[in-house]
Amino acid sequence: MKDQMSCCCCVPLGMAYHIIACFEIIFMTFLIVQSLEYYYAAEDGEKAKAHHIIKLFYNWIFYMLVASISVYSVPRIFVYLFTICRSKSYSRLQLYFTTRIITFLLLALIHITMFVVLF
Repeated sequence: MKDQMSCCCCVPLGMAYHIIACFEIIFMTFLIVQSLEYYYAAEDGEKAKAHHIIKLFYNWIFYMLVASISVYSVPRIFVYLFTICRSKSYSRLQLYFTTRIITFLLLALIHITMFVVLF
């Protein structure tokens, strides 16, 4: 059983591994709901029809949320499911945690860029 882990290494790490993935799914659902809310606010709001800047603001927030979903949430959930469906090895857990770090840095880059654009 070389490089095999019994139950995600140990019980606390294994539980945290699954609990964090559940929180990420909840967070992705929240991002989807918020992005749809901003999309409909940009299209249907009376304020958005009156002022082009407000519609542009709602559209930029919508784009930021969609980018956050596609760059942050989807890769994390995909790598979690890939890791959980295959044999649990140390190298797969390293891939999972490396993906978490990279996606977090990409999310920070998206938010900083959007802050500068909206400012």
